[in-house]
This record gives sequence, C-alpha cells and structure tokens, in this order.
Amino acid sequence: MKKYLFIAITLFSFGAEAIFRPATAGIGTGISGQSPLDALAPRLVIEPLPDFTTVRGGETLVFRWTCEETNASAVDSLHIAKVLIDGTAADSLIFSPSETGSTWEWTAPELISSQCYLQVESEDLFGNRTVALSDRFTVLTSTTDVPSALAPAAALLPPRPNPFNPSTRISFTLTSAGDVRLELFDARGRRVRLLDAGPRTAGEHVVSWNGTDDAGRRLAAGAYLVRLAWRGDNADLVRCRKVVMVP
Repeated sequence: MKKYLFIAITLFSFGAEAIFRPATAGIGTGISGQSPLDALAPRLVIEPLPDFTTVRGGETLVFRWTCEETNASAVDSLHIAKVLIDGTAADSLIFSPSETGSTWEWTAPELISSQCYLQVESEDLFGNRTVALSDRFTVLTSTTDVPSALAPAAALLPPRPNPFNPSTRISFTLTSAGDVRLELFDARGRRVRLLDAGPRTAGEHVVSWNGTDDAGRRLAAGAYLVRLAWRGDNADLVRCRKVVMVP
C-alpha cells in the first residue's frame, strides 16, 4: 500500500512540475533606422515684379517663384499660390515644389484695385510652413480711362485673330520712346521666337507671327505666351498676352 501511494505522489509531483514550470523567454536584438528630423521651413523666393506693374482686365501677368524643400509634403493643399486683391483671395493655383521653379500665367479680372499681391504658401511633412508675398501691383478694367500722365508707357493689345491659323497680328503701343523686346514662349516656358527688339518710337507697332520659331520651323498647335518688355529712362514694364495656334 505504501509503495503504491509513493508512486502516485511521485507522478503527481512530476505532473505539477510540468504544468507550473515557467517558459523560457526568447532573447533577440534589432537596429531601427533613424527618423529624419527637419526643423527648417521651406525656402520660397518670388521673382520681383517690375516697378509700377499694372495690368488690365483680360491681360496676362506671369508670376514665377522657387520653393526649396527636402521633405516636401505630397498633400496638394499644402502648396498653394493665391492672388490677393484688397486682402481677399481672388484666384488660386496648386503647385508642386520643383528644382526648376513654378510659373503661373494669371489673367487679370475686370476690376480696379491698387492693392494686389501674389501670396505663395508651402508646408513640409513636419508642419514647417513658409508664406511669401510679392511686390504690389495694380489691376484696371480694360475700359478704364487713365489720364495720360498716369497711363502705362507700354500696352500689349490682344492678338488678332486669336485663336489663329496660319498667322496672327500682335500690336503694342508706346506712350514714350524706349527699348522693347517682344518674345514668344511655349507652355513649358521656353522661348521659341523673338518677334521684335530694339529702340522704338512712341505710337502703335504691329508685328505678324506665322507660327514658326526662330529657325523658321513650324511649331506645334497649342497655347503660347507673348511677352513685351519695355525699358525707358525711369522705369521698366512687362506686358503679357496669351495666344493660341490651332491645327
């Protein structure tokens, strides 16, 4: 009897030991990569506008800026340009930061204001935010009667016809003599044609364009930017218009 009892107690002890023995913990090592930490806000630089820049309704004003950011956010709404007129956003453009910079061909509305600015905003992945403001410019309606003393020294008239094929006429007027440069740019910002350059007298000047580049090659159908730059004794002015060549 004692023999059987000893065997039962021994088996019970072995069973209890198997049930309650703690498991051996595994041991391992690992190396995690470093998380980037960026405390620098994006660097925004807006290209200065010429002094006393004035555009009329329907005319195009070209804005250019650069945005340098190594940890740019992929959220579109964090990179935005706005035209502020009297403190209110009149128009906006979503852009993507790039090494080559950004360009906005903005068409002026039919209104009058001397309190107009371009505001560019950019925010990176870490919430660092930069806001840049351009030089002030003026917007007038296309029919505004401006006294001759205040009238801009150069005006670029709408191309006729527009859209066009095979040719169009580009006119500009000067209220005083000065050096002019009339150029054409494609949608990627590349200059494709020099239409006119040199000193010009006051008055109206007309140039024809047949849709070719400086080498005489026919360009592809699409939108092009006409840019007139005028330099006088005391000021520089730039005027832009959009022209479309159809197939």
